[in-house]
Order: sequence, then C-alpha cells, then structure tokens
Amino acid sequence: MTKVTWKDGNVARSLADIQLTDLASLPNIVDCAALGGCAGKTLGDAQVAEAGGTAAIFKPTATFGQLFDQDSADLGDLGLGGLLFGVIPADGFPYENVPLGRIIQAATPVADGNEITYTLTFNTVCPLVTGTTATVDLPDRTFGYIDGTAEINGASADPDTSQVGSLSWTIPGTVCPGTSPVDVTITFDVQPSPTAGSYVAHARVETGDGDVANRRRPDAHAERGH
Repeated sequence: MTKVTWKDGNVARSLADIQLTDLASLPNIVDCAALGGCAGKTLGDAQVAEAGGTAAIFKPTATFGQLFDQDSADLGDLGLGGLLFGVIPADGFPYENVPLGRIIQAATPVADGNEITYTLTFNTVCPLVTGTTATVDLPDRTFGYIDGTAEINGASADPDTSQVGSLSWTIPGTVCPGTSPVDVTITFDVQPSPTAGSYVAHARVETGDGDVANRRRPDAHAERGH
C-alpha cells in the first residue's frame, strides 16, 4: 500500500477520508506509534506522514484485502473494481477494445421499457411424453432474457439459461388436464440488441426420446428503428 500512486482523484479522496479508528484490522495496516497516534486521523493523514518522513507508517504486510474486509469502515460505493481504476493508469485498461456484445452479455438484462415479449405456441399430445422440452435460440448474444418474466400457460417458469443465447424449458405434465391434445404457450421478455435491425429467433420442441416434435419461429417482431 505504501507504493500506491493514485491515478484517480475521486478514489484517492474516498480512501483518504477513512478514519483509521474505523478499521477493524488497524493494527495490521498502520503503525499508530510511528504516526504519533491514530485517533482523529485518516488514511490520507497516514499517507502524507509517510511521504514526508522517514518512518514507515503503513505495515509492510498491509494489503488492500485487509482494507476492504471491514464491517465498520465506510467505503461507500467504492469496491475493488473502483480501486483498480485508482491505482492503474486508464491506458492500462483497453476497455475500448472489448466487443460490445461481450459487455452486453456480462450485464444483467432489465425491463427498461424497450423489452420485447416473445410468444411460442405449440400443440402436444396428452398425456405428455416425459422429458418434453422447448428451446428458443435468441437472435444473437446481444439479446438477454429478463429473469422472472417467463410463463408456461400462465404459470411462472424461468428457463434454463446455461447455454449462452438459448432458453430451455422442461414442459411440466400439468399442461395436460386430460388425454386430448392441448396447446402450450410460452411467453417471456428479452432485452433486445442495442443495434437497430430485423432479428429472427428460432425454437424447437423435442420429446423425451429426442424426437423433434416441432420447429418454428416464436411469434415476436424484433425490428427496431430510430
């Protein structure tokens, strides 16, 4: 910690204002005797004292992990990610080279008024074949499923999203109230691509033995323009 050169003034101020006595691991971070006492002093005071003197104020084994592992210190919204921007030059983060699609994939899709509702309807025999699944392949990886929005015949049913860009449901036997064929309707919302254009999703329904019972495009118009 003694070798840190702050590159971002906001991060430096956030850390500098922390009261030393608020640090639960203070004895492992600062030598209060060398500082002339820690009461009423901040991390900023400790850094200034070390920079202007000959005594080591910060313990040589002190880590940022100890600093952030505090229940009492008020770090506000500052997290390790924010700290990194404070100690590493901005040109050390080539964030402008990261593909937009990868950034979007890492984000959590939310309902922001621009979401699109997809509807997939198919007919199935009853009783339902055990293991029947429905899978929707979204147009591309810049589309993201919004958690908690999926329903099967009106009942909440979040899909399996372990395959990037695909949503999969195991159809419950309760869709069949009897032995006559029934329609099954799956609806869900997605956050669409930020790029305007026409997009097509694809879907397939498979029985438990692997047969593809139905292939179709879910009913959703995903064209966006400005």
